[in-house]
Amino acid sequence: MGSDDASKDSINLESYFSTWGELGFDAPSFQEGAAQLKPSEFADLQRTVESAQHLKSRMKPFATTEDIHQLIDEFRNPNDWEEVEDQFNRWSTANAPWESGYYRWFPQWSMNEEVQDQFWNIINIAALLDESSWTSLDLLLPLLAQPANYPNILNELEQLVQDEERQRTLIEKAALQLNQKGYEVAIQSSKIIEQFDEIEKLQSYSNRMELLRLQIQSDILPFDPVLAETFVGRANDLVASPSDEIESLEKNIATISADLQNRLSEMHTLLRQWQSEGYTYEERLRILPEDLLEWEHLLPEIEQQYHRHSGALERWNEIKKLWNHQDAAIDRIVGKIEHTDTFLDKIDALEQQWTEKELQGASLIERWEQFGFEMDVWRYKMTHDPIQ
Repeated sequence: MGSDDASKDSINLESYFSTWGELGFDAPSFQEGAAQLKPSEFADLQRTVESAQHLKSRMKPFATTEDIHQLIDEFRNPNDWEEVEDQFNRWSTANAPWESGYYRWFPQWSMNEEVQDQFWNIINIAALLDESSWTSLDLLLPLLAQPANYPNILNELEQLVQDEERQRTLIEKAALQLNQKGYEVAIQSSKIIEQFDEIEKLQSYSNRMELLRLQIQSDILPFDPVLAETFVGRANDLVASPSDEIESLEKNIATISADLQNRLSEMHTLLRQWQSEGYTYEERLRILPEDLLEWEHLLPEIEQQYHRHSGALERWNEIKKLWNHQDAAIDRIVGKIEHTDTFLDKIDALEQQWTEKELQGASLIERWEQFGFEMDVWRYKMTHDPIQ
């Protein structure tokens, strides 16, 4: 019997197979043909299994991710370890770029089981950190050259963990505030920077909505409460379901607000014009926003009264000039458009007196003409001043 055969007989294959199976490897992947292996070949198989198991240990800190969990779960044949390692390296380049640099220092930490456990503890903590901490992890890399730096490394990692906890607390508070305002905060990403971006976008939207509501309250509500309520309803719909329609609503409100202000300004201009001509309506030189719609509704009638009043005023001035007539009751309502009807009644009454005097004078002149008197001068005087 040769030396290889004697050594092989002394190897308890079943014990190895059982141990490797417990490590998660399928027995058929290494049992087939194992009985025919020479001791040196079996030693190669042992090294392959050890490499595979070490790779599993390297990937284990990242098993919380779906990709690596699946990779570990499907890693059943130790002979595939090099291919699996390539897949893991590609994954870590994008998702844990610091890992390869850290792993290069593993030989320095492999002197005993306690130091190895310290190394894997470092990796376990780092693997749970957000990508916003990757730069800080790169700065810690030189410290891994000496296992004696473990306390310092652990302290720095704990600081990073606390920093991230504070950032996530800020995100949670911001999300709670947005929830209280009626927004549904559904953050899709697990990355802190992307979470901040999502919160910032929603906060920006919320700020736009607050400004929009303030504009409705200050620029629309004073003029038209019903229209303001309609806009508030549309704004509330856009809180429940945020969308780009907020831009359209902003434009609509800005347009209507500007239009209402212009119409109010035009009304004030008209009132100032009337004032400069000596007219007022209810002694108003300005109107309030809440009165605009009512005034616009009444404006055709008011303007009609204005024109009637101005015509009557011309007649009153003529009467005063010709008759040297004074009437305090009329003077108190001159220029007051709301008293136009009363003003017209008084002017009509005076003119009625004028007409009656003209008729009386004409009758008298006609009588004297019948007696043969020349009455042309008196007829002229009667036409221009029948009262005298």
